[in-house]
Amino acid sequence: MLKEAIAAALTLLPSSWTSHVDFDRELRDLLADRAGEPALLRAELRARGPAAAVRILAAMDEHEVPGVALLRGARSALHGLGYDVLHASALALDRDLVIAALSERVRQESHPGAPRTALRLLAEIGRARDLGLAVRAATSRGAAADSHVPVALERATRLLLERDRAALAEVESRLLQGPAEVAGPLVRATDALDPADALDWCARLVNRRSELGALLLAQMARIGEAHPDAVADSVRDAARPFLGAADPALVKQAALTAGKLEDHDALEPLIALLDHEDPGVRASAHWALKQVTGMRFPEESRRWTAWYRAEARWFEDEAPELFAELDAPDPRILHALNELARRRYQRPTLAGEVERVLDHDNARIRKMGCSVLRGIGGSAELPALVRRLDDENPDVVREAWQALKSLTGHDTPADAAAWREVLAARGGSR
Repeated sequence: MLKEAIAAALTLLPSSWTSHVDFDRELRDLLADRAGEPALLRAELRARGPAAAVRILAAMDEHEVPGVALLRGARSALHGLGYDVLHASALALDRDLVIAALSERVRQESHPGAPRTALRLLAEIGRARDLGLAVRAATSRGAAADSHVPVALERATRLLLERDRAALAEVESRLLQGPAEVAGPLVRATDALDPADALDWCARLVNRRSELGALLLAQMARIGEAHPDAVADSVRDAARPFLGAADPALVKQAALTAGKLEDHDALEPLIALLDHEDPGVRASAHWALKQVTGMRFPEESRRWTAWYRAEARWFEDEAPELFAELDAPDPRILHALNELARRRYQRPTLAGEVERVLDHDNARIRKMGCSVLRGIGGSAELPALVRRLDDENPDVVREAWQALKSLTGHDTPADAAAWREVLAARGGSR
């Protein structure tokens, strides 16, 4: 019934835009008089039925793309009210009526501004099931050449996800089955999720549709770089196989993602990519290797391979003895720390072993442990360094603070509570 009423109301939009002037003028006066009285406005609009919704939305379209009304030789009498009044009036309408009217206007491509109006209102009143309408608006003929539409779709999707977590299933469905041109805005909108949840979701979908691979890898890299504490090993595991893809563009993105996710298990395939025929792939792999290891060798596979093999032998033959020395008398602990400070292979494992000495009775050892972690540490060791900001020894506090600033890039004061807030932001809500 509502759909039929909307369709009938759309007959109030003849091509000349000169009919029903009296209705428009009456509606204009009503909207102006009741602008500050939402309850009364809502009642008055309800009495006027679907036609009021259609005319308000049409006037909003004119504001979105004003040149069309001028070309047609007339503007709606509502145009002079200003966009804010029209927008507030649309929000005062019954939600289902607005959605139905937007759907019909998008379907009939009534005005080039209709996609923008639809996406703007869906961002505010839409629900999970309305994502399909948002996608139809973004892919309608009027939206094809409108650079504002992808941004509006991303915003609408993001706000839908913030209001209704069920919208994520709709996003997934549209990504896997919908048109490729909406994939970018839909994927970027997952910034609205908890970072760890967004990363898990990207990792789960990255193999589901081939043309989405690079886009999802880029989103994983972006979220992982902003929230490194939210990156699970399963996310790195999902991204790593793309280093062996056939498409150079996909391999390049996979290398960048490996670097931003600090994937230490990707070193061998990254070194192999230094001999890739594509210069962009070689450059990306080289950047990732430097990012993950902290080493600064040139873009030569031979040099990186020699380093990797030597470090792997050291890790297997000598590292276990050094780890054991961390539980030995003080002089041997200092020797082990000095040696571990020189290494960059398997940094997460090394740093996890060094973290143990931060609770040692000897302040000199605690200070040196903080110093070593400044060079080899990662996200996992940050909470232990924050605890050392409350150390009784000021030298330990200073070294822990320097390590935290170096590892995170934050110049937060040496206050444990402030740093806990920094770490919470890095990892999202988990």
